Amino acid sequence: MKIAIRILVAVFALSGFGVSASAQSQTVRSDAKVRIAGEDFWVHAVAKGDTFYSLGKVYGVADSTIVRYNPLTRDGLKVGQMIKIPVVSNKPAASVAERPVMVRKGFRQHVVQKGETAYSISKLYEIPLSTLIDDNKGMDPLHIAEGEVLLIRKKEQGDATVSEIHKEWVDYKDAINSVSTDVVYHIVRPGETLYALGKQYNVAVEAIANANGITDGNLKVLSMVRIPMAVPEGVAVADSTAVDGGVPVVTGAVSDVLNHALSKNEQAEVALMLPVRGNEKADRNFLDFYQGVLVAMDEIKQEGLSVALRVYNTARDVAKVNQIVCQPEFADVDLVIGPVYSDELAPVLRVAEARKVPVISPLSTVNVSSDVLFQAAPDAAAKYAKIDSLMTPGSNIVMVTSERDEKEFVAEMQQVLKGIPYKTYHYDPVNDAGEIVNIIDWNRPNLFVVPAADEVTVDKTLAGISSAYNNTSARTARTAEIRVLGQSKWVRYNALDKNLYFKLGVCYVSSFHVDRTNARVRAFDARYIAAYGEMPSLYAYKGYDVAKSFVRALFTPGSSFDDRLNCNSEVLLQMPYNYSQAQPGAAHLNREWIVVEYTPDYNIKVK
Repeated sequence: MKIAIRILVAVFALSGFGVSASAQSQTVRSDAKVRIAGEDFWVHAVAKGDTFYSLGKVYGVADSTIVRYNPLTRDGLKVGQMIKIPVVSNKPAASVAERPVMVRKGFRQHVVQKGETAYSISKLYEIPLSTLIDDNKGMDPLHIAEGEVLLIRKKEQGDATVSEIHKEWVDYKDAINSVSTDVVYHIVRPGETLYALGKQYNVAVEAIANANGITDGNLKVLSMVRIPMAVPEGVAVADSTAVDGGVPVVTGAVSDVLNHALSKNEQAEVALMLPVRGNEKADRNFLDFYQGVLVAMDEIKQEGLSVALRVYNTARDVAKVNQIVCQPEFADVDLVIGPVYSDELAPVLRVAEARKVPVISPLSTVNVSSDVLFQAAPDAAAKYAKIDSLMTPGSNIVMVTSERDEKEFVAEMQQVLKGIPYKTYHYDPVNDAGEIVNIIDWNRPNLFVVPAADEVTVDKTLAGISSAYNNTSARTARTAEIRVLGQSKWVRYNALDKNLYFKLGVCYVSSFHVDRTNARVRAFDARYIAAYGEMPSLYAYKGYDVAKSFVRALFTPGSSFDDRLNCNSEVLLQMPYNYSQAQPGAAHLNREWIVVEYTPDYNIKVK
């Protein structure tokens, strides 16, 4: 699949590695070290209590040096911020040309052969990658030249396993990415080509080849390559006027896409703002979201619509968001997807409100009011609207509690059942002497609310209800209507007997559901796998749905943007959106939840 959307700004970097992040007041030196352009740096995660003074004392550098290498620290250090600090050594680093003609005691020489990498050499001698880098000052672990002579420490040969070396290689990549600003470092997987990398990162093949000195077009498996993410010419931070505590005001041509659709021959300018730096789990989710967006953009382009996508790394930093919205091209956007966190919305909304362009919070609930703000995550207040029919006063409603209950779910149910008669039964599967059968009413519908918080407790509770029903029904030939209201997280419990779901009529309310038997979902899965070599995640589906619905709404006729959004719900993979605004000035909230129902005839209904 060809994903060729024009991305004007794209800076992606995943972070991980064993960097320091102490919550203590005393700064702890990181054990993560990388080499960039021949210079060694410590990679440090700013912890609570870290100051320029404490960092300087631990690493032996001046405050000005830290700021020079990390311009975003000019406004101060922020907890969780990734910074690079030059390694101070009393010995001058030897250049490649100066390195060894004679072998130092305890070392052997290795002459680099064509195609060899730091990873392959470490694996050959079974020595830690960090040892190889430390012993060869001036060596660039990503660009080792054929014929170069390296020192191999004899006493550490055989000390590292292949899996340990591979982990070091991945950790090194993550660490160098966490402090890189214009390059993404990528470990080549089997079967990957320059073309595939260019498509994945939306970078010209020639740019990748030039950045890595590749002349034959071949990529060495498990080698690490640089993916240049250059900011286009003319993009710079604009002069801005600070108002209301430093929020910039940006002027630009006034747009009104919130009330008037773009014509088919116009180009939509879309800004995607993601915090692609942070903990490893979060970064993976945001990358999946981004890739889902790209698939949607490719489909929209095939529909004959023109879209320019600009991707911005907010770095989970409000100051960074302020800089982004001051860039000249940001004044021309027609749609903003992101930022993810509510505390980063203020500067974006300042620009969007002036131009009446929609801003979508794609993943989080918002606590901000604005006529241009849309929340894709379903509104919590509308969560249980679709199960009103189960909560009728004529039903036998029992909350079956246990020693391990989901307290939030209990509180939600107590609010839903306010004013409706219900009973509570505490079920102890070990000591219950068959009393659980007494919760079943054989003369009216039964609804059992099960707030159990873990897989084992859920399994035992459902089995207990089923056993009580089966035993009594077999003896008395009586039947009763039974429903169990559970929680959406049960879908992740793989060890549960799913037969119990159908027998007991389990249902739950969810903000997410993908039917993999659906033709559109299967088609998306195939395109995603072809492009990225893996199954899409929840975040990939979400990225696709948000981008597809909002970009199409830009071109959909109609005066109400809510109506234009809602009429595009048929193109979504997960569930329809239903946006509405409670009152002028409030954010537009998605009020659509789904109910998943398991029926005794072994069907799963979604409504």
